[in-house]
Amino acid sequence: MPSGQQVHEGSGATGSALNMSKLDQAIDLVKPGRPQALIMNKTMARLIRAYYRGAGASFHMERGEDGKLMALYGGVPILVNDWIVETETIASSIYSAKTGGATTSIFVAKFGEDEKGVTGLQNGTIQKEDIGKLETKDAKRWRLKWYCGLALFVTLALARIDGIDPTAAVVA
Repeated sequence: MPSGQQVHEGSGATGSALNMSKLDQAIDLVKPGRPQALIMNKTMARLIRAYYRGAGASFHMERGEDGKLMALYGGVPILVNDWIVETETIASSIYSAKTGGATTSIFVAKFGEDEKGVTGLQNGTIQKEDIGKLETKDAKRWRLKWYCGLALFVTLALARIDGIDPTAAVVA
């Protein structure tokens, strides 16, 4: 991700609380138009909901395509990703490694195919391979193969806010 698409919280090697104006700044980096998702871990989603409750504002929720309630911030859906860690390291106030620290990130994305945004890729379909019967159990084993990936066609379709301390309360 180009440095122009990153917003940094914290200073030096120390993270700081998520500042909502910095989140707005990251949202504004995704162009053209509005992003389609804020991608964060459960801790950050919970802290944003707590911020709204503490501010006396109602947290906006809508039903998604699957019928489940989905949280929104500024009309942008919040998607929870369990693979975004809270152990990121920052050095000189910038993300430097996935482990070794105590910070996390939030991603802002716009999805689209044909060179319009972030999109998923796959080579063929999911393949099922019969491995055979297990020797120790009355069962059969299958191997599933799926060659997939992610492509960023336009760098302006993705932004990141890093250096967020997941133990600190969100601030205005």
